[in-house]
Amino acid sequence: MPDKKHMETLRRGGIAALVTAGAWLFLRFLLEPLMPFLLGLVLARLMENPVRLLSARLRLPRAVCAGALTVAAVGLLAALGAALVSILWVELNRLVAALPGLMARLPDITGSWRERVDIWIEAAPLPMQDMLRSALESFLAGGSSIPGDVYTLAGTLITALATGFPKTVLFLFTTVLSTFLISCEYARLTALLMRPFPERIRERILKIKNHMTLTAGKWLRAQAILIFITFVLLFMGLFAMREPYALLIAGVTALLDALPVIGIGLVLLPWAIYSFISGSAVKGIALLMLYAVVSLARGLTEPKLVGRQIGLPPLLTLMSMYAGFLLWGVPGMILTPFGAMLVKQMTEWGWIWPGLKGKG
Repeated sequence: MPDKKHMETLRRGGIAALVTAGAWLFLRFLLEPLMPFLLGLVLARLMENPVRLLSARLRLPRAVCAGALTVAAVGLLAALGAALVSILWVELNRLVAALPGLMARLPDITGSWRERVDIWIEAAPLPMQDMLRSALESFLAGGSSIPGDVYTLAGTLITALATGFPKTVLFLFTTVLSTFLISCEYARLTALLMRPFPERIRERILKIKNHMTLTAGKWLRAQAILIFITFVLLFMGLFAMREPYALLIAGVTALLDALPVIGIGLVLLPWAIYSFISGSAVKGIALLMLYAVVSLARGLTEPKLVGRQIGLPPLLTLMSMYAGFLLWGVPGMILTPFGAMLVKQMTEWGWIWPGLKGKG
């Protein structure tokens, strides 16, 4: 018959398995429908101290202060978003206006490149020349469909944006409204959520909440540092290339790089391809080198910096980010390191594996 130690180990292992299964089910089925309300809860928590201070200083009802701060935060975010969209819209219009001229020049550009490539093919060994010429013809045949593909892609993107616009508006409206409503009743709602749990469990939940809040602040600080590093490297590279809008391009690209999966390649790679097609091979190579340098610097820095801020080793941070992206996409890439950190911290507290208590 198993002794108490083995029974306790089995019990804790069963609890850990149930928590893991619950977390997977939550991320798989509940995260998307609950996301506006979870964001509302997070935003309401961030607003709690200012709302409480404003209500006490001005002696106004809590709902008035919560509404004022919610409107102010939404207005600030809307202004920043509108400025970014405006800049991107202007640049997109410039690109669309220049596209017909670029496509008109395409035969001349490809003709000059064709002459150079023919010289390289003729310098190749005789058995390889026919194979290289066949590959070149296939490439040029596919390249003739680029203009149509570009316009087809643009149409697809516009259709996707138009289709998803109502859903996006509903998501944003629900998030803002839930932020206001939760902020109005923050103390009562949090007490209501904690009421079903025993006192011992409440203490643990509060301890986890405080630790996660502190860790989230450190994670945001790490992201800000990464954005700053990306911005500095981009600005130095673009300034060395004598780009007239180096500061603006570096700022917008660094902000895009903060979005998981998107990264600086959304800007630098099409720009490099455009430079090659338009005959600026040196600029295209410089952009590719800049992309490689910034990507390498961020790839080396992010796991170590984020891991240090949330209390995970760099390798474990990288593994959790990669596994989270494979399992749950972009949300998993962000949330999985926090889950790994929480498991590590609860182990150090002795909640999961008492024998490892206090060991980090």
